[in-house]
Amino acid sequence: MLGVSKCMFLILILGTISACGGTSQVEPHEIDVPFSFVERLQLGDRNLGWALTYYDSWNRNFEPRYLQLAEKHLVDAIEKFSLLQADTSPRIREFYAVQDRRVRSCRLLVEFHSMASQHGHQLINSSKNHCVFY
Repeated sequence: MLGVSKCMFLILILGTISACGGTSQVEPHEIDVPFSFVERLQLGDRNLGWALTYYDSWNRNFEPRYLQLAEKHLVDAIEKFSLLQADTSPRIREFYAVQDRRVRSCRLLVEFHSMASQHGHQLINSSKNHCVFY
């Protein structure tokens, strides 16, 4: 019984704080933002995985929409890797793991553009700001 009353008290306090405007408003897109290094890396890896899946589909069917989807996901992955790399210190080894993923993804993007032009398609997205090879 004591546990229930503590719980009710907490709900009452939280309800009062919310009713008085004591909590800040959070934009819906901010709720889904992963904060840890690992979560951000996994998000980039997930986009890279989708890019490779769509690219594989394109290699089987040669439908331009698959190549466009592959490019979109790859550009998203490159941007995520680039932002993560910018937020990571070069003094730790994870920085170089992210850099390696970004550079490999940039090279894959070049391959996507090359394959598209060989088959008479033109891809529109590029990640020139994030694809600096060094």
